[in-house]
Amino acid sequence: MERRFTPQQKKQNRYDRDHVMRGWNTGTKYRKKLRLKKDLAERSLRRGLTVATHTMLRDAESDAPRSAKPRRVDAGPPSSVRDLIEHRLGRRAASHGAKAERRARNADWYVGVVEYWLKEIVRRRKLDDIGRLRDLRALVRSEVNDRVTDSQLAEFFRQHPAWMTKLRAWRQELWSREPTRRSPRRRQRKVRPVSDP
Repeated sequence: MERRFTPQQKKQNRYDRDHVMRGWNTGTKYRKKLRLKKDLAERSLRRGLTVATHTMLRDAESDAPRSAKPRRVDAGPPSSVRDLIEHRLGRRAASHGAKAERRARNADWYVGVVEYWLKEIVRRRKLDDIGRLRDLRALVRSEVNDRVTDSQLAEFFRQHPAWMTKLRAWRQELWSREPTRRSPRRRQRKVRPVSDP
């Protein structure tokens, strides 16, 4: 038996004949948006009635609107499957690569943060704990904002080696200002000779 419609014809007929009826069971977003639209329509109606009432009481010859009509809120006419698919494909094409563009645009946001804190560190002329100067990366990591990860900090120092040179010069300057402390000598106890009885 020969087919009445080929699969391609069935698909074409569905695009042309079938439609999408938006209703209460379409999705949660539709319910929220419909309730919001109705609330906004009621609010604008109340505001219009209040303005009209005050205008009538204040000035009988004013040109302001004397009445307000409720705005109709409905789901709109049903859209065909073809229109719905074209709309979704258009949105997909418009947003294609948007996430990659945002990541590339915001990839170097931490550079300014790290540079700001490095400038603040280098300006210091004294450090409470001089022992922290042994590990410069740990010192910077403790001072920099927590939003900067260790991998981002390592990438920053790899791309900007001049900052590590500045930090080393700053460390050398602080070490040169620190007075040398000699280790205290231990006092040797004098051993008294034991007298024979």
